[in-house]
Amino acid sequence: MRAISKLIGGLIVSACFVVAGTAKANVVYSYAGANFVLITDEAGGGTVPGMYATSMSVTGSFTFSSLAANINTLTDVTGTLLSGSVSDGRNTVTVAGALGLLTFSVRTDASANIIEYNVQLSDKVSSSLALNETRAFIQILDFSGIHLDAGTIQQCLEVLSGNCSSVVAVDRGRVNYTTTSGVWTQTNLSPVPVPAALPLFGTALAIMGLLGWHRRRQQAAAASA
Repeated sequence: MRAISKLIGGLIVSACFVVAGTAKANVVYSYAGANFVLITDEAGGGTVPGMYATSMSVTGSFTFSSLAANINTLTDVTGTLLSGSVSDGRNTVTVAGALGLLTFSVRTDASANIIEYNVQLSDKVSSSLALNETRAFIQILDFSGIHLDAGTIQQCLEVLSGNCSSVVAVDRGRVNYTTTSGVWTQTNLSPVPVPAALPLFGTALAIMGLLGWHRRRQQAAAASA
């Protein structure tokens, strides 16, 4: 009995001194682009209602499990992207894993700030479009001398063997940057504590319950003797 009590005490002390494991904090990158300058709309209104305006822009927010510092060449980071959402003022594309995501490549500095990027998202896969069906296509680019934001509605013009083989931009809002591009901001989320000591506490409580039951049984046996 004394040995069991010592075991319980040891488990409780160990649990108290175990440093709770901490899940690595996720990081959120938010993007804010400038208002569109170049507007393209279907002639005569076309088949897509509405149009882009110079009051619209590309904005978005993306949550990563991590994003390394000092990524020196443009690198695909979709493997650590958990979720995200981007809007061009007319359409919003939500990212969940690979869904909605076409390309997300970045270059980062020593503080893991995004300094170059190629991000392209769409709410549909182009090859799956039916004839005349449309999709939203949003891109923000800043690499190799290309600096632009664009919100586009694309339409399938031709289907071959069941797949859309030709898409064209019917509506577009675009801004070309000359010296500065859109702005990324980085926010580290608070880490979520993982109670690593919880199994030890649970074991200790289970043994204490068993010990109490055993003691009551001994007392009952002694009283009936």
